[in-house]
Amino acid sequence: MPCPIEKRPANGPADRKGKTLAFDPATARQGNICVIWIDDMIDIFNWRHAFGVTIRTPNIDRLMAEGTRFANAYATVPLCAPCRAEIATGLSPFRSGLVDLNRFWRDVLPPTAHWAYDLRRAGFRTFTTGKTDANYKPMPAEYSRILFHEDMPAEDRGRRRGVHAYLDKGPGIEGVNHPDDDGSCDHTFYDHSVASNAVDYLGRADPARRHLIQLGFKHPHYNLTCPDRFYQMYDAAAITWPASAHPDDFHGPQPGMAVYEAAYIVNGQWTPEKAGDDAWRQVVRGYFAACSHVDHEIGRFMDALRASALGGNTTVILLSDNGFNLGTHDSFHKMSQWDSAAHVPLGLWHAGMPGGQVVDCPVSLHNLPKTILDLAGLPPRPAWVSGQSLLPLVDPAFGVYDRTKSPLTAVFGTLSVRPSTPGLTHLRYFRYPNGEEHVYDVVADPGETTNLAGGPDTPALRAELVAAGLHLGLDLRGMERPADGINAMMAMDGAVVLAGGPADNDYWAYGEAAEKIVEGPDGGQDTLWYLAGPDGYTLRVPANIETVRMATVTARNETDSAVGKVVRIVAHPASAIRFEASERVSVHVTGSAGDDVMVGPVYAGAVFEGGAGHDRLVALSGRRNDRHAFYGGAGNDTLTGGNGRDTLDGGPGDDVIRGGDGFNIIHGGPGNDLITDGDHSSEIHTGPGRNRVVSGSGRDQFHVGPGENTITGGEGGVTYHIAWGGVTTITDWRAGDAIRLAGWPGTPDIAQDGPDVVIRLGMSVVVLEGQTDGAALRAALAWAESVGG
Repeated sequence: MPCPIEKRPANGPADRKGKTLAFDPATARQGNICVIWIDDMIDIFNWRHAFGVTIRTPNIDRLMAEGTRFANAYATVPLCAPCRAEIATGLSPFRSGLVDLNRFWRDVLPPTAHWAYDLRRAGFRTFTTGKTDANYKPMPAEYSRILFHEDMPAEDRGRRRGVHAYLDKGPGIEGVNHPDDDGSCDHTFYDHSVASNAVDYLGRADPARRHLIQLGFKHPHYNLTCPDRFYQMYDAAAITWPASAHPDDFHGPQPGMAVYEAAYIVNGQWTPEKAGDDAWRQVVRGYFAACSHVDHEIGRFMDALRASALGGNTTVILLSDNGFNLGTHDSFHKMSQWDSAAHVPLGLWHAGMPGGQVVDCPVSLHNLPKTILDLAGLPPRPAWVSGQSLLPLVDPAFGVYDRTKSPLTAVFGTLSVRPSTPGLTHLRYFRYPNGEEHVYDVVADPGETTNLAGGPDTPALRAELVAAGLHLGLDLRGMERPADGINAMMAMDGAVVLAGGPADNDYWAYGEAAEKIVEGPDGGQDTLWYLAGPDGYTLRVPANIETVRMATVTARNETDSAVGKVVRIVAHPASAIRFEASERVSVHVTGSAGDDVMVGPVYAGAVFEGGAGHDRLVALSGRRNDRHAFYGGAGNDTLTGGNGRDTLDGGPGDDVIRGGDGFNIIHGGPGNDLITDGDHSSEIHTGPGRNRVVSGSGRDQFHVGPGENTITGGEGGVTYHIAWGGVTTITDWRAGDAIRLAGWPGTPDIAQDGPDVVIRLGMSVVVLEGQTDGAALRAALAWAESVGG
């Protein structure tokens, strides 16, 4: 169904000078392309006055007023890495599997997956600077050398003066060059570096060539430290709770919040309820200051572009990768389907546009890759089976826009759709993995406070969600097998067995629905995206599922969302799994009898039981308060701990155990083990076998079993509890260390043996390497001997 172009006044007048070429297919498809990426910006046009102050972004406002603003643009996944992966590769997250921060697109796809490769091959000179990809550094050389002629690094620079903290905690609520900021410290900021790199490029770009110019800005992403004049634009005392939000939401969840939302999605520490009213106001102020700061730097670039030789025929696409919840819906975060997080600013600018155009038709950022190749005059890739160019919404001369392709937003298995179908465009429909449904009229109720689910539009909205999912490669029809060409399917009501067949399938399921998956031994490489389950539930993974991915933002009790919970998973005994936690979910996973891989969360702890098989158990969290307990079981296992108080038990077998910088308890178990540990004081049990142990600094306690052990204890005053019946070599004995010979049947001999001191009783031997310091050494050894026994 074609979409008519909707025109209404833009926000503010357009100041147009020096137009050179009209914006039409013949001109645009021969011109330059510029993409401006913003990180974490709420749709400032929707929320301009909502918090009692006016968000000041004059340069973005001017760009939109001179071009075309898409008033209802949505991210498919409102999170940096998956959004940027989708735009970079043209692949839906349900087809690529890139739905979270566990991996970037470059971790699974070659450089040629990026559309910049197509443009470079077509003769564009390609330039990029800043965070246009997944992080703030340039791409690795093996990617950037193929995609870009220039990948200019941007950076924050030190030596800032006049740093004034408006809040003594939080995500950098600081103004620089306080109190009379004259811009002289602007050059110390990342976003200034981005704009300056791009302005410099404009000054030397050959106007006879076509160019791709990409700028990736940091603000308003944390931290929120800015030049102080942007803080001074906003009075924290004037910031108020939005009138569009539910008043009860100020101090807790609004009435009727979905159980699943509160248990598995709500996130962030800077809501009024959690941080207090004053701190919330200061963080909101900092966020608005960061919006104004990045607007200033975008303005510097746009002014230079307008004045440059490229300015007459360059199409600019400006977008944010996601929005941001600023305390509403009990959330101060992005990964959320609420309109404030999923709805993003998006606009196109060209010097030849008439300006003043606002497109109200809901659209998806998923459409940008085809839009960019349309501007380049290139055909879309055959693998891009979804999405469409947005240019027909700017000018019908570019073709026809299909309104049946509504924008879908996914927060793991929580799905929402803003229909582009006439008659439904004012609504958003949410479906949660446990079956809860919410419907909001976001025109009449922009704060999404009144749930209209069950109303007359609900069946049509369900159909819109199913259609949008199929378009992006996710089958929500509730059938046993997915549609042709689709490998991802989600259990809708738990009543249907999911059986994907021989293909590599992605199953999305909550609770017992996950146990109804049927896969044969030759059914491909299959992934279960586990959406958690009711309180007290333990998932038992079906046979022949190779990968299990935790697919919630966080995990709390469904009956009391103030209490966190541990998600419990047991692998099928005959099917080895690779398990990956999501960032903030505590898990307890029991492995199979095969070779399992288990990877923990970034901001939580985990319990992993490997069982039989050669297992690899990995902690990702480096936080001190996150604890891990890893039990390798039988087999040659590899255990890697974090920096908290971890328990790492290798069990029988030849294990590799790596402790972090925490107060750890490590058991090698029977077998020949390699044990390393970081700083701080740990308790290390070698177990019987031929073992090698290396520890960092700290007052470690080594319990050395019978066998052959070589130990480097590190600094800090180490105590060695050495059992009778083995050969122990200590490579770095130091003054202040102690040896306790518990259970030895007699008094050992102490003698110099070449460069070493040897303590011997029968077949039990302790070698202190490199100890030849005469009387001082004998005094230390005499002390060590006296405390043994």
